[in-house]
Amino acid sequence: MEKCKNWIYSKGRDLEITMYNAIFLNDKEDLLTSLTLYLSEDGGFGNQLYYNKLGSTIVETYYAMKILIDCCYDLGDQDDIIENAYDYLFNNNFTSTPYFAGLVGCGLALLNKDGKNYKKCVELNSRVKNEYSSKDLDTFKSYILYANATKDKDIIELLKKDLVTVIETLDIEPFELINNSLLVTDELMPKIKENIKKLKKSRLESGAWLYEDIDDIETIKKSGTLTINNMLILKNFKAI
Repeated sequence: MEKCKNWIYSKGRDLEITMYNAIFLNDKEDLLTSLTLYLSEDGGFGNQLYYNKLGSTIVETYYAMKILIDCCYDLGDQDDIIENAYDYLFNNNFTSTPYFAGLVGCGLALLNKDGKNYKKCVELNSRVKNEYSSKDLDTFKSYILYANATKDKDIIELLKKDLVTVIETLDIEPFELINNSLLVTDELMPKIKENIKKLKKSRLESGAWLYEDIDDIETIKKSGTLTINNMLILKNFKAI
């Protein structure tokens, strides 16, 4: 753990540092502030938050909301940053994208319940539940985020039924879809244990998980994200 912390503190962006602090030290004070570095004037997130592009995108705004959910962020007093992000999303018709369910779920979890955008998300919630689908991978991931954000029992049961099939059909690892035990069934547990062993084995002596060409700044950035995500998985499955 200490090696990972030292690597994140020396190589990571402010974002990964504040994510580490939020996840492992329960210090969430600077998390939202670090995300504001990737804000655009229109309220959306982007600007190389994950992809090497300038300006806001729906997918990176989705990713910003996912970070807050993964870090169990509680806004407490309403912050206009989230309200403005949903203004951007609604202005750009996010409801027609694969990220629809996840963003509605994040809105229900993060937005001020007295605000207009929270009420819009409440109105959309029945549509989210009625349109559940596991046919498209991005949509399926979006419903997983919805489940993590809302803990909706109906959607959780649907996801549990489909998770193994999706993993086997697409020949992917469970941790490409999930980072906690919310959707894990007895059927999936042996594969989870196997993947935890692989994840631990693939960690370098530095405590990090690195992509190739680590001297490239873009690769360092993504390696910081990869390291945080993998450490979050190990924490959530009580493997560290």
